[in-house]
Amino acid sequence: MGKKVSIFCFLLILFLSANAFAVSFNYAGIFSEHRKYSDDFGSADFFIMVAVALVDEYDYQVGDYVQVTYDGGTYTVPYLSANYTGMDVFAGSMGAPSTAFTGKTYSIELKDKDDIPILTSSWIVSENPYPFNSMNIPYVTKVDSGKDYFEWEQVPGAEYYDFAVAPVDESGQPVIGEVIFISQKLYETNYTLPNGIPAGDYALWIRAKVDNPNGTMPNKFTNRSSYLFKYTIPNRTLHSLPILLLSGDD
Repeated sequence: MGKKVSIFCFLLILFLSANAFAVSFNYAGIFSEHRKYSDDFGSADFFIMVAVALVDEYDYQVGDYVQVTYDGGTYTVPYLSANYTGMDVFAGSMGAPSTAFTGKTYSIELKDKDDIPILTSSWIVSENPYPFNSMNIPYVTKVDSGKDYFEWEQVPGAEYYDFAVAPVDESGQPVIGEVIFISQKLYETNYTLPNGIPAGDYALWIRAKVDNPNGTMPNKFTNRSSYLFKYTIPNRTLHSLPILLLSGDD
């Protein structure tokens, strides 16, 4: 019996060691987001954390997950897909007070379906990354429905914007987890939707990536402010649906 246990332990260590050399985080970090919904969606105004992990050279198995730990709490981040330039993507959001970040240690850990740790990334944020109560929102200022063209307010400190399209459910609320299109990084405060998105009601999502002045590892912690509003794409002659593009941070 003892010999079998020893062999099992040896094989387990060998397996973990092999994965430790092959598997790596391409990116592991947390977005903090101040999200505002338009009147169409009930004027909600709230603050969330979005954890994202991009994993290279990983053989995903059903049940594997990423665990986020901060301030004594743990959150499970589900697997999304392997469609992001060949990497496996884990992402999920959770509500959090705007003071949640100060002086906390954060950990993002990849675990297999049996809860065995494979990768860990951790860091400390020394201060709140941004004064969220005063962060500006990229409110829409102009809509040209004949061209599916939009303009929005500039957000102070924004490095870039992106523009996403999400479906709405039967009750008319946005289904954020099923975004069908995300633009490339935008450096102007305007955008025209590409041809090919089917006619219908959507939630359009303008997101501003804001510079992070604080924190011991700023590259691990980014901030966003965003605005969601309802828009109906008219029934026009459709072209082929464009290739979906993900922005560099999400």
